[in-house]
Amino acid sequence: MTPSDQELDRLMARYAQCVSAPEPGANFMISVWQRIEARRGVSFKLAAYARVLAIGAASMCLAAALFELSASRPDSFSSSHYVDMLDDDDAAETLAFADVVTTGHPAEIDARASEGAK
Repeated sequence: MTPSDQELDRLMARYAQCVSAPEPGANFMISVWQRIEARRGVSFKLAAYARVLAIGAASMCLAAALFELSASRPDSFSSSHYVDMLDDDDAAETLAFADVVTTGHPAEIDARASEGAK
Protein backbone atom coordinates (compact mmCIF):
# COMPACT_ATOMS: atom_id res chain seq x y z
CA MET A 1 0.00 0.00 0.00
CA THR A 2 1.14 3.45 -0.80
CA PRO A 3 1.08 6.30 1.71
CA SER A 4 -1.85 7.93 -0.08
CA ASP A 5 -3.89 4.70 0.24
CA GLN A 6 -3.14 4.59 3.98
CA GLU A 7 -4.24 8.22 4.38
CA LEU A 8 -7.42 7.48 2.49
CA ASP A 9 -8.15 4.49 4.73
CA ARG A 10 -7.64 6.62 7.85
CA LEU A 11 -9.91 9.32 6.44
CA MET A 12 -12.64 6.80 5.71
CA ALA A 13 -12.31 5.30 9.18
CA ARG A 14 -12.72 8.74 10.80
CA TYR A 15 -15.71 9.44 8.53
CA ALA A 16 -17.35 6.17 9.58
CA GLN A 17 -16.89 7.11 13.25
CA CYS A 18 -18.47 10.54 12.76
CA VAL A 19 -21.40 9.52 10.60
CA SER A 20 -23.65 6.68 11.53
CA ALA A 21 -24.57 4.28 8.76
CA PRO A 22 -28.22 4.50 7.73
CA GLU A 23 -30.33 1.54 8.63
CA PRO A 24 -31.79 -0.07 5.53
CA GLY A 25 -35.49 -0.61 5.89
CA ALA A 26 -38.88 -0.09 4.32
CA ASN A 27 -38.81 3.69 4.87
CA PHE A 28 -35.23 4.28 3.73
CA MET A 29 -35.98 5.66 0.26
CA ILE A 30 -39.02 7.55 1.49
CA SER A 31 -36.98 9.37 4.12
CA VAL A 32 -34.19 10.07 1.61
CA TRP A 33 -36.67 11.71 -0.82
CA GLN A 34 -38.31 13.67 2.00
CA ARG A 35 -34.95 15.13 2.94
CA ILE A 36 -34.12 15.90 -0.70
CA GLU A 37 -37.44 17.67 -1.28
CA ALA A 38 -37.12 19.59 1.98
CA ARG A 39 -33.80 21.03 0.78
CA ARG A 40 -35.14 21.96 -2.66
CA GLY A 41 -37.41 24.69 -1.34
CA VAL A 42 -39.65 27.16 -3.12
CA SER A 43 -37.34 27.99 -6.01
CA PHE A 44 -37.44 24.42 -7.32
CA LYS A 45 -41.25 24.36 -7.16
CA LEU A 46 -41.43 27.71 -8.96
CA ALA A 47 -39.14 26.41 -11.68
CA ALA A 48 -41.36 23.35 -12.12
CA TYR A 49 -44.48 25.54 -12.35
CA ALA A 50 -42.72 27.80 -14.85
CA ARG A 51 -41.86 24.81 -17.04
CA VAL A 52 -45.47 23.63 -16.99
CA LEU A 53 -46.69 27.15 -17.80
CA ALA A 54 -44.21 27.48 -20.69
CA ILE A 55 -45.27 24.13 -22.16
CA GLY A 56 -48.93 25.15 -21.86
CA ALA A 57 -48.30 28.50 -23.54
CA ALA A 58 -46.34 26.86 -26.36
CA SER A 59 -49.12 24.34 -26.96
CA MET A 60 -51.74 27.12 -27.00
CA CYS A 61 -49.66 29.05 -29.56
CA LEU A 62 -49.36 25.95 -31.70
CA ALA A 63 -53.11 25.31 -31.49
CA ALA A 64 -53.86 28.94 -32.40
CA ALA A 65 -51.49 28.77 -35.37
CA LEU A 66 -53.09 25.56 -36.62
CA PHE A 67 -56.54 27.09 -36.21
CA GLU A 68 -55.46 30.20 -38.11
CA LEU A 69 -54.01 28.11 -40.93
CA SER A 70 -57.14 26.01 -41.23
CA ALA A 71 -59.42 29.06 -41.08
CA SER A 72 -57.46 31.01 -43.72
CA ARG A 73 -58.33 28.67 -46.59
CA PRO A 74 -60.05 30.78 -49.23
CA ASP A 75 -63.63 29.92 -49.96
CA SER A 76 -65.72 31.18 -52.85
CA PHE A 77 -67.18 34.10 -50.92
CA SER A 78 -63.98 35.59 -49.53
CA SER A 79 -61.89 35.04 -52.66
CA SER A 80 -64.26 37.04 -54.89
CA HIS A 81 -63.97 40.75 -55.26
CA TYR A 82 -66.87 42.95 -54.24
CA VAL A 83 -67.43 44.26 -57.75
CA ASP A 84 -67.37 40.75 -59.23
CA MET A 85 -69.98 39.62 -56.75
CA LEU A 86 -72.20 42.57 -57.61
CA ASP A 87 -71.77 41.86 -61.28
CA ASP A 88 -72.77 38.21 -60.82
CA ASP A 89 -75.82 39.09 -58.74
CA ASP A 90 -78.47 40.00 -61.33
CA ALA A 91 -81.48 39.50 -59.05
CA ALA A 92 -81.43 43.04 -57.65
CA GLU A 93 -81.20 44.57 -61.12
CA THR A 94 -84.11 42.57 -62.50
CA LEU A 95 -86.31 43.47 -59.55
CA ALA A 96 -85.56 47.17 -59.79
CA PHE A 97 -86.35 47.45 -63.49
CA ALA A 98 -89.12 44.87 -63.75
CA ASP A 99 -91.91 47.42 -64.13
CA VAL A 100 -89.96 49.78 -66.35
CA VAL A 101 -88.73 47.36 -68.98
CA THR A 102 -91.60 45.58 -70.62
CA THR A 103 -92.11 44.07 -74.00
CA GLY A 104 -95.12 44.41 -76.17
CA HIS A 105 -97.20 47.02 -77.97
CA PRO A 106 -97.58 50.41 -76.21
CA ALA A 107 -101.36 50.07 -76.12
CA GLU A 108 -101.11 46.76 -74.29
CA ILE A 109 -98.66 48.30 -71.83
CA ASP A 110 -101.08 51.16 -71.09
CA ALA A 111 -103.95 48.70 -70.60
CA ARG A 112 -101.94 46.63 -68.13
CA ALA A 113 -100.86 49.77 -66.27
CA SER A 114 -104.43 51.00 -65.93
CA GLU A 115 -105.59 47.59 -64.65
CA GLY A 116 -102.83 47.62 -62.05
CA ALA A 117 -103.88 51.09 -60.83
CA LYS A 118 -107.44 49.93 -60.06
